Amino acid sequence: MVDDDLFVRQSLQKMLSRTPGISTAGFAENGTQALEMFASEAVDLVLMDVQLPGMDGVSTAAEIRALDPKARVLMFSSYCDQSILRKAIGAGASGYILKDAEPDTLISAIRAAASGLLVFSEIVLQMLFDNRPAGPSQVDELTPGEQEALHLLSLGKSNREIAEALHLSESSIKARLSSAASKLGSSSRTGTVARAKDLGIV
Repeated sequence: MVDDDLFVRQSLQKMLSRTPGISTAGFAENGTQALEMFASEAVDLVLMDVQLPGMDGVSTAAEIRALDPKARVLMFSSYCDQSILRKAIGAGASGYILKDAEPDTLISAIRAAASGLLVFSEIVLQMLFDNRPAGPSQVDELTPGEQEALHLLSLGKSNREIAEALHLSESSIKARLSSAASKLGSSSRTGTVARAKDLGIV
């Protein structure tokens, strides 16, 4: 498991330790650590965050696949857009699951990817075939929590600052902002804010 968020790593470790048939070989905070661990451990699957310090998750996945073309890497992130998704697929990822997935869904995805299947969250799968810009119906789908996070983002706040202001974890904020970005048809933080301002959301 590769994720720079300690809360996510601890939560996953707790969940997976109670899951029959699944054992964790280790946890890494960044791409460099992940490559070192992969070279020294025999693993069936790497669960990889996309947004990592230094080498990003997609690049790390590509490096792992270069070391072992049979390696299976399941992308696990709070954020996804068309560009990142296609890069992940191009890097040979075994799928892309969003962090707001239910525990049972994530466990099923891990088992499926480890067995050689391609797995995607439903909204991610839709992205593969739908590149429409956000319309009024998508804007209406923004939750109050997403709008609140967007407002703070528009004020120049970082994820950590937004998390502190809303008394939530950083991973929850990343999930809210990535969901809002997807609904608004944006692929970047600045683009999300600009789109939200254009639509009068913030």
